[in-house]
Amino acid sequence: MIKAVIFDLDGTLLDTFHAKKSFVNHTMEHFGFPMASDEEIRVGLGNSARSFVRNILPPYVQDDETLERCLAFYRDYCFSHECDACAPYEGIAELLNELKALGYKLGVFTNKCDKTAQMLIDAKFPGIFDYVLGLRDEFPSKPDPAPARFIMDKLEVEPEETVMVGDGEPDFLVTQTSGMHYAGVLWGFRTEADLRLVGASRFYRTVDELKKGIISDFD
Repeated sequence: MIKAVIFDLDGTLLDTFHAKKSFVNHTMEHFGFPMASDEEIRVGLGNSARSFVRNILPPYVQDDETLERCLAFYRDYCFSHECDACAPYEGIAELLNELKALGYKLGVFTNKCDKTAQMLIDAKFPGIFDYVLGLRDEFPSKPDPAPARFIMDKLEVEPEETVMVGDGEPDFLVTQTSGMHYAGVLWGFRTEADLRLVGASRFYRTVDELKKGIISDFD
């Protein structure tokens, strides 16, 4: 029986593609580097900010000092502007309220830095989630199982009682390392073909499909 649903943030709860495109290209412009293409941004999203910025930097600029300067600028700019630049996907707020009313425990597990994740959840979904965990120094990023287990401990549930909802490869892979169920959504940053390459097989194309799936597909 499913007792908890843990959601990814970018590409699952919030549509942040255009915000991320603007932020990372503002960073590249600030440091005099070429703008990133939509495809470069799409394939990088869902990973940590460090991995995202490193992959966007041109191949001839990969030294650690430059990376740290760009990363600090990018993170500060995101924190200052992201709340105003992104919004929940249509139907997500209603889904969360329905799941909460049905008695599910709700969590967020994201590779976005914890400070920004907490700020966004407080602003966009106040009072909805039981626990939110972004990337912290004491935890590795997805797909390492340690932070997933930490969230489940906070929610007081077992892996077999938990569904991880996400749009990216790290979301699926963390279910394989932690024992959670996986529900893949296709309105985010990855295609079904992308996710099938890493072994995912359960997908939902609409929020309504996801709601029905959470209630009936994991018994």
